Amino acid sequence: MLFDFDFYINYLPDSECGGKLESVLKSLGPHRIIVSGSRIKDDLSAKGFDAAYSPKGYDAYFVEDLGKPRDIELGFVGRTKHWIYELRRQMLDRLQSEMGLKVLRTEENAEYNQALNRIQIFVSPDLGYDEIMIKDFEAMAAGCLLVAPRPPDEELARLGWVDFENVVLYDSYEELASKIKQLRAEPGRIPEIAASGRALATTQHRWETRAPGVFQMLQAPVRQPPPLTWKDRWNLITL
Repeated sequence: MLFDFDFYINYLPDSECGGKLESVLKSLGPHRIIVSGSRIKDDLSAKGFDAAYSPKGYDAYFVEDLGKPRDIELGFVGRTKHWIYELRRQMLDRLQSEMGLKVLRTEENAEYNQALNRIQIFVSPDLGYDEIMIKDFEAMAAGCLLVAPRPPDEELARLGWVDFENVVLYDSYEELASKIKQLRAEPGRIPEIAASGRALATTQHRWETRAPGVFQMLQAPVRQPPPLTWKDRWNLITL
């Protein structure tokens, strides 16, 4: 059984690992891979892999709403320097210049939780990654209003996300900018949506709430992956 909650790097444009992670899976014996994006699960399943989907979650002992005043209207906390974050960096650069978003960097400890608790609207800039990141759940649990890329219907149903009820969802930069302007025009909705999001995250998206579903995924016999091709063998040499 394999868990890979960063399998999206197999699909990123110009990725050093583009397509090669599938070759790694083919080189293994019978197994099941659990990924955290339903599009990724669907793609791997269509290619003959034994794939399952379980969303990420967050550590409730690490992040919480401290109930403090929030002095940052629009913010993001996270890394941008690694090559895998190129799409994120492009989105953040535009949001900073056009929407006034603030990007914070902290250590992953109490300082990180304090930073989240300064933000009213947390923007997840990861459009194109086909993953809901851990920090999205952390932001919700910390009391931020989460604005995030719209996931597929399967994930929406699994996560319980409802646009303008407990999160705000977007499919493009233009939609993102439009919805931020709408929130700015109706500031009273921000704490309402944030409170609903926090209630959802703290009751349904803690890591321990994922355990029963993952346990069920372990029950069925695992299958053999698709056979290696000459291209897979070359990928393994050059990875």
